[in-house]
Amino acid sequence: MIEKKGNQPIIKELLQLLEKEKAQDIRIEDIEKIRAILENNKKLINYQHCKDNKLRSLLHIVKYNSKLPYEFKQKIVNTIVDVGYKLFNFSADNCVTENCHALFFVAAKGDYAKLKEIVEYFKGIDDVGKLHCTKEGDTLLSFMVKFGDYTQENYLKCFKLLVDEKIDFQRIDYYKNSIKDVIEKEKKFLIKIGNRNEYYQNLTKIEEIITENSDAVDSVEKCNSVFLTIMNKNQLFNSIINNGSNFKALLKHNLDLVDSDDGENTLLQLAIIKNNLEITKELLQNGANPNHKVEGRNEEVPLILAAKLNRDKIFQELLENQHLKTTNDMFVKFVSEIKPKFLNYLLESSTLNVDFQFRNKTPLYYAIIRKNRKAVQSLLQRGARLTKNCLSNINPKDLEEYFNSCIKFDSFKDDMEENDYKAFLVFDFFIKCNDKSSESKLTTTESEVEGEVTEKLIADDKFESEIEAIRKIGSNKRLKYLLEHPLIYIFILLKWYRVRYYYFAFVFLKIIFYSIIVCLVTTGSHNHYILSSVLLIQFSLTYLNFLEFKWELRRYTLHFILEILIFMLLVIICILKIFNANTDDINQVSAFIIILISLSMLLTLGYHVNLSKWMSMAKRVFKNFIILLLFFLFPILAFAMAFKLLLPFQNQEVIPPKENEDFKNIPRAIFRTFVMLAGDIGDKKFSFLGGYIMFILFAIGMTIILMNFWTGVAVSDIKEIEEQSTVVACNNVIVFIESVERMYLFLVCNFFQKIVPSHWKHLIHARLPLPFLKYKVKLKKKKKSKFHYGIDLFINAEKQFKSKRCFKSLKLENDVISKIKSLYDEKELSVGKTLKHLMDQAKTIEEIHDRINKLDSYFKRIEELLESKNK
Repeated sequence: MIEKKGNQPIIKELLQLLEKEKAQDIRIEDIEKIRAILENNKKLINYQHCKDNKLRSLLHIVKYNSKLPYEFKQKIVNTIVDVGYKLFNFSADNCVTENCHALFFVAAKGDYAKLKEIVEYFKGIDDVGKLHCTKEGDTLLSFMVKFGDYTQENYLKCFKLLVDEKIDFQRIDYYKNSIKDVIEKEKKFLIKIGNRNEYYQNLTKIEEIITENSDAVDSVEKCNSVFLTIMNKNQLFNSIINNGSNFKALLKHNLDLVDSDDGENTLLQLAIIKNNLEITKELLQNGANPNHKVEGRNEEVPLILAAKLNRDKIFQELLENQHLKTTNDMFVKFVSEIKPKFLNYLLESSTLNVDFQFRNKTPLYYAIIRKNRKAVQSLLQRGARLTKNCLSNINPKDLEEYFNSCIKFDSFKDDMEENDYKAFLVFDFFIKCNDKSSESKLTTTESEVEGEVTEKLIADDKFESEIEAIRKIGSNKRLKYLLEHPLIYIFILLKWYRVRYYYFAFVFLKIIFYSIIVCLVTTGSHNHYILSSVLLIQFSLTYLNFLEFKWELRRYTLHFILEILIFMLLVIICILKIFNANTDDINQVSAFIIILISLSMLLTLGYHVNLSKWMSMAKRVFKNFIILLLFFLFPILAFAMAFKLLLPFQNQEVIPPKENEDFKNIPRAIFRTFVMLAGDIGDKKFSFLGGYIMFILFAIGMTIILMNFWTGVAVSDIKEIEEQSTVVACNNVIVFIESVERMYLFLVCNFFQKIVPSHWKHLIHARLPLPFLKYKVKLKKKKKSKFHYGIDLFINAEKQFKSKRCFKSLKLENDVISKIKSLYDEKELSVGKTLKHLMDQAKTIEEIHDRINKLDSYFKRIEELLESKNK
């Protein structure tokens, strides 16, 4: 029976009742609890508990619990048998498995009439083999002796019926005991505890029945092909039980039985239970199905069974079998029930489907959190999708190693300097993260039994565009350095090349739009229709940006903030014009709009792949400057207050009023101090000596020393700023590309589809270039490759992407080419080291072989000398 997670609380309660350790804890009410649990959970009757790398049934747990008193054990055993007898009712309409269960419980219960009916039924349908099944490792006769209710009137009559039918009369059980051995052990136990009860008397009578039939042989020895098959099958099972060395010979003559079962286990399952590696190998080599199980009995596939029983070597042997098939249910069990080391083995295996999932987590996620680097590489190489959860936990070195492996070098060229040298760039990682068409449709898993239906990967954990995965990499502090990796950089460059026309169109339209705004605010136009249209367009742009960022304030870009401010100021101008406000007030707002528009236009131009770096550097320097300004704000304000006190504006007799007018109040004093800080000190007249001293301190300390320090720190190590700005520049380009993708999907795929006439749709699709790379780098089906998306790169050619017409004019920078060549050199060096290591190993093996030969010749010589001496 399969152990399901939803049943675990019930199983735990049941085991606590069966595994009592102290006599004082035993209560009669517990038996009724056991009965109630089993009656409400029919499948628990056949439950096999895995403990200490062994499988034990409920009956065995009770029977061989040394802590329980004998009488109490018998009551529990009789209770379990009674429940089984009632739950498994024999009927010709039942499935064979149900009737097999009924056979054992009817025999143990001593119901002669039903037992005879079942025996006749199996004989009548030519399925005599089912009479030779086992249950919980016991044959029908040994099960009856161990767990039979000997108080029943027809108990001995039932046993005699089975003996007369010669059913497994001379067969051994899983514990290497014949029926005689079982009786002898039971009698010894009863003598040991001093209990020669009715059961002991019945055992003596059973022994007499067996003695009377001592000359009989199993019915399977009849010269009937069916019985011969059963006999051969029993010999195979007995050989596994006895760890027989004759198994190979037996199997060789019975290859058609390689997947046979005894009603409880297949040959392979039994070999795993007995922890016999050699027999397991023999079965697999002779075609045993590693996915076969016994429905309704041992429903654990061999791989799960080996893991549960901690059969390490057998597990790895099964995992390497080419016919092994893994399912999503198996993956769920490995994650939730089995030891982590076996999950690690499975994650490293090529048989595991990369799209399996448990609680919305794929195998790649578990490989990452378990820090299994080998499994991570294996899964990524086989096309595992990197979800947002995976990306936030993955080791940067693992991702970098995978990206390195995605640059495939031409193995037919030995010299990097050859003009036609070719590399192949694999883009499956970026495109398949968003490729919904390639998602595998998985069947429902066993986790539904837990009370929760297995969901597909939730939308929030998936990437919605080809570039989003790269944007996530760029926003992660641990991973952002990977934006400079040749594979990612080339992918961004190709994406940019696809959207460059959108960029120029966007810049052109924005210039026109901002020109209209500037004309409106500078000419003082009161055309409300134009102003309303401008306001509506600006609102639309702001709202589209807001749909992307929502309320995630950390993601707000400077450009988006500027768009919001421009919209707000335009609204203020509209309100001022509606209320006929003063022109000076409107002009003040208009001046700020013009400045913000110029900054917004500058940032728009900065989305260009060649200008992005310089824009990033400018923002970095500006940021440093603002931080330093805030840091030195207190001394600046202090000097402003000091000048306000030392340049008294009210003393008109000493100093003319116009001389110190800039310091007549605190706001103007602060403003004038900032102007002086920039270098426009002017000629100040002080009425006190302290004023001149303060002025000299300001001129030297603030204007000369502080400003030079300020400038030096803001732009210090410009080379470092330039290098760090490369990553930020890539992020800027990514933002623009992602915006174009969303705009294209919204306008072309949704908006235009609804309002544009059908005969115009084809023209729109034909004229507008697709911003997606998927259709441009998709490999042809006739090309034999395990990859789906990629492009050839001719490193030293004038046209580096000449295999794709749409990218023919694209040229990579020398830095990128140098990085690719460095990767090539590293791979060549790694291959060289591997070859050297293999050669060294070969030399070592040769040396060992030579030494063995020398020792062999030496021993031969000694033998010859001894022989000559004896003569």
